[in-house]
Amino acid sequence: MNSAMRGALAVVVAAALVSGARAVDAKDLVGTWVVEKGEPPKGTEMELTKDGKFTMTADDNGKKVSHKGTYKLTGDKLELTGTDPGGKEHTETVTVKELSKDKLVLTVKDNKEVELKKK
Repeated sequence: MNSAMRGALAVVVAAALVSGARAVDAKDLVGTWVVEKGEPPKGTEMELTKDGKFTMTADDNGKKVSHKGTYKLTGDKLELTGTDPGGKEHTETVTVKELSKDKLVLTVKDNKEVELKKK
């Protein structure tokens, strides 16, 4: 490897370390995840499909309520766009802090964490 190539590689590695961002593979997110800790309440399900769509299903006083939308992953940022019950479009961006075969940890507003388990 020549010195120019080593220099360019060092800059890329340093930028990644400084930013703290890491790439997350979108295919690893696909599936149904169940909230274990944090908000939304425990038991809420979030299904992410390979075509960039999501469905969140929660229990609201004994009644199942679902919200649908789309998602986009850029680096470790997961952008979820859906429509609220009033018909207004809403987008929220969360950070994928940890992702394994059976565990997903998201950092949401106010640096709070949501821990999910693969169903």
